[in-house]
Amino acid sequence: MQLIKRMILGSGAVLALSLSVSAGDLSTPIAPENQAKIDSLLERMKTMDVNAMPSLSVQRFTLPSAGVDVLRAKVEETYTIDGIGRDTVELSGWIAVVHSDPVSIEPGQAPRWGNAQVGTEFVGLSLKGESALFGPIEVSLNPDMPAIGRVGAWPDGKVPPAFLTMVGVDQSDIDEMGRPTCKPPKGNSPPENAPCTCLAPLAVSVRMPSLKLEMKTDRPVVMQSSVETIPPVGYVASTSVEPRALMSDGRKVGELRSAQVKFREIILHEPLSGAGFDQRFDLKTVSND
Repeated sequence: MQLIKRMILGSGAVLALSLSVSAGDLSTPIAPENQAKIDSLLERMKTMDVNAMPSLSVQRFTLPSAGVDVLRAKVEETYTIDGIGRDTVELSGWIAVVHSDPVSIEPGQAPRWGNAQVGTEFVGLSLKGESALFGPIEVSLNPDMPAIGRVGAWPDGKVPPAFLTMVGVDQSDIDEMGRPTCKPPKGNSPPENAPCTCLAPLAVSVRMPSLKLEMKTDRPVVMQSSVETIPPVGYVASTSVEPRALMSDGRKVGELRSAQVKFREIILHEPLSGAGFDQRFDLKTVSND
């Protein structure tokens, strides 16, 4: 597992200045004008045929403006249920995620691919599959836990402890992940054309109606990937870092052993106001010097 973490995130150069990124304030709601657009989009998804919707294009190595995207997705997840067994299931459906305007981690510099960070938040999720062992499986967001993530470069290549605390992740979850930053794949490509890190804690609810089980992960699943687009599309792998306990009525009944996004593509996009996320994502950089 530790080797996988290093392979996915790699290492990067440390910035000359000592900086940090503030964690954000989840008590600050999304601006009403943005929330109305998000709610409208999620309501539309209730009646949409996901498989019939055409995909939208997205440019590689390009920073987007603030917006909300719905992505058609295929996800492979492995579950163990106490007293029943273990099975790996392919789930399909959609994921909705918002992203803020990009912010440079280099003071005084304009944001560009390679020096910028983008705040993200999962706002909708509907995945379904069929297990030969467990029967139908339905996965959705757990609204009780935050689903705030980051895409891009990190000052000093470090994840601030305040961010981990905010999203409900322990330092031990990422101790061996290396430096999450943009890194040329072969050492001689410019950062502007190099993959960047996506780190996205995601808490989910899992329903297995045949077993009469309604479960939630005890903590967010840490999803990570090396990306060339925001949001990530195509066959870019997002892989969970560590297993998570599945809780039902206050007791552990199983585990979500692993999760991997196998494919995704954008099927809906709605522009949003970047100012509507300023305090919630709070991507300001500050010098420690």
